[in-house]
Amino acid sequence: MKKVEVKILGFNCASRARNTAWLVLYSLKAAEKFGRRVSEIADIKTGFFDMSKRDIDPWPYGDKGFEVAPETDDYFAKKIMPQVRESDGFIFGSAVFNHSFTSRYIRLIERLTEAAWKGYLTSKPAGCISVATMGKGGQDVTLSDMNSSLKGLGLIVVSWGNGVPSVSGPPFGPFAMDDDHKVIAAKKDEQARRLAVLLGRRIAEFAVIQKLAKRKLGNVFTKEFVQIYPRVHSDESWSWWELNKKDYKSSDRG
Repeated sequence: MKKVEVKILGFNCASRARNTAWLVLYSLKAAEKFGRRVSEIADIKTGFFDMSKRDIDPWPYGDKGFEVAPETDDYFAKKIMPQVRESDGFIFGSAVFNHSFTSRYIRLIERLTEAAWKGYLTSKPAGCISVATMGKGGQDVTLSDMNSSLKGLGLIVVSWGNGVPSVSGPPFGPFAMDDDHKVIAAKKDEQARRLAVLLGRRIAEFAVIQKLAKRKLGNVFTKEFVQIYPRVHSDESWSWWELNKKDYKSSDRG
């Protein structure tokens, strides 16, 4: 069997490259480990973007309204979008700010809307990681919000539970006021590490399965499977959006 090439892309959307970044990279390593286990059928590679070190422009509506996803010439358009297009799965990490995700995360999601409207994300597997200072600091709420935003892009959330909640403060690390900006508390969070491994592996598993299925389907996949779900942005005629009289009659059990 000819091997499929699979790429999993990770994003650190925290304001610093520490606990969240470490867990995203740890999860990517799990995807690579799975790749070694199935090396006879797949070649799994990973990529990583540290958004704490990069500013991307906000969503530019332009003068044609929300319906049009405009092309821009910033870091996102030049560096991130090409890799998003070629990737088969995604891992997103965010610190918890006020029981929600960071501004870097939502700005990335807003810009990824353009990728969704171009069919780069449809039905690809994804998962999330969140990190808060305290044990009950809003990690699950943040994960739930992140998952909802990913579904809005057409991605399929495949993590167990909500994703990977982790702690950057006590008992594994210092309080925020005592932080020396060096300790990676997530390394000591055993549960978070295990969930990160599970997340990376599941995303890799789904990505491999999808890549093999797409190859088997061949032209049927590109011709008959929806590539872009938002109706206004799709080239699909959507003639099947409504059932015809025969289909409707056969579905009427009354």
